[in-house]
Amino acid sequence: MMMVAYITQINAYYAWATALVASGTEAANMAKALQDTAAQIGVECGLLFTSFLVALYFPALAVLRRRGRALVRAVKPRLSMGEQRTWLSDRSMAFSVPDYVTQGIALIAPAAAGTAAQLFGILK
Repeated sequence: MMMVAYITQINAYYAWATALVASGTEAANMAKALQDTAAQIGVECGLLFTSFLVALYFPALAVLRRRGRALVRAVKPRLSMGEQRTWLSDRSMAFSVPDYVTQGIALIAPAAAGTAAQLFGILK
């Protein structure tokens, strides 16, 4: 959530300069260029933060899933694959589809914040 707030702050930080631009055709073009630049910086930071989260999350997920499977094989070696999944789920050590969806939303939130800020900047 802090990354989403930071993306919003970056968009505001770089977009404030457009308030100082006088009216007129040339000034309007400059203001539009400043707004586009601020929005692009926000999108790029959002994508950077999303890449960072994905780079942290997926290796950890792979390691934890592998360790969970090794644990269930060590504790209950005679269980089938379905029973192993059930055993892990009963102990809150397995992920379900809703877990993956909420985690996916959390992973793409910074990029979505940067894109949404750019979209709302266009709609002004």
